[in-house]
Amino acid sequence: MYKVQCSKYTCLGPTTRLRKQFFRWLRQVPIVKRKIQEKMDEINRDFRKEVTKRLSGVPVRRTLPANGLTAEQVSEEVNDHLNLGAYDYKSGNISGAVYHVNEDITRVACEAYSQTAYTNPLHADVFPGINKMEAEVVRMAINLFHGDDDCCGTVTTGGTESIIMACKAFRDLAYSKGISNPQIIVPSTVHSAFDKAAQYLGLSVKTIPVNPESMTVDVEAVKKAIGTRTCLIVGSAPNYPYGTMDDIVALSDVALEYDIPLHVDACLGGFVAAFMPAAGHPVPVFDFRLPGVASISADTHKYGYAPKGTSVILYRRPEYRHHQYTVTTEWPGGVYGSPTVNGAYFHMSY
Repeated sequence: MYKVQCSKYTCLGPTTRLRKQFFRWLRQVPIVKRKIQEKMDEINRDFRKEVTKRLSGVPVRRTLPANGLTAEQVSEEVNDHLNLGAYDYKSGNISGAVYHVNEDITRVACEAYSQTAYTNPLHADVFPGINKMEAEVVRMAINLFHGDDDCCGTVTTGGTESIIMACKAFRDLAYSKGISNPQIIVPSTVHSAFDKAAQYLGLSVKTIPVNPESMTVDVEAVKKAIGTRTCLIVGSAPNYPYGTMDDIVALSDVALEYDIPLHVDACLGGFVAAFMPAAGHPVPVFDFRLPGVASISADTHKYGYAPKGTSVILYRRPEYRHHQYTVTTEWPGGVYGSPTVNGAYFHMSY
């Protein structure tokens, strides 16, 4: 097997490790440290000036008002704050921040949100209808990505949580197989949420370069990086920096050959790519039609045009989702379990 040396979170080549070590040392040199601090102070001053300019003439509340506001006053104040920005996000020209399509969809979504804002879908016994709608969202997404009846998943608060949940699931699956220090293999273009997941979950990361012409992951380098600690391979469909799709077909073959789960991050464009063939624009297969694909993340709050933030994490098998769960059995308040980062899906008193 290909062997790599790893730091706590990220596996680095010798040159990269030496460069990082050099700059860590350089930052401790008094004159360099002072210059860095001066630059940081300048950045902070500029930031404060920009914020002050942006909020010029706007009262800033630091304490609770002595008297409560009327509903009209609250609404007016919220609208005033929404109009502070200088960008017209409703024009559809802001990429990566807001995925706005038209006022009709916004109105329907906001009305639905207002009706359900004070419900809690994590308590299916109290809100069975909300739970049913959440399950329908998962099943619709599974069908779009050509999953079968065994496929399952959960709704999350966004792509980052979906990615964290996938990493948690396959980390714990690795634990169940006796791997005590799991590692994930990702392209250099993969979303930074995977690094965040690694930091949260104590995973190490092996980062693979991309082809400079196609800007897709080097599949042969992925194969060489696989070792006994590998718990997950990741591919993007598409990635954020360049909008290119990794060769998920080839990665699926690698996943099957080495018996390692493959996660496809389709958070950005998954709900566009799913409809492209029907629109007459074929795209490479990237979903559950490929037997090596174990999980898919896709953001309903992007090109699914749902309000921010919602996403889905989908699994080929229920056993993968099972490892996503967290359960505490010896808490004095009872058995407490969570399917995602947020809240309880069951809470039983003794």
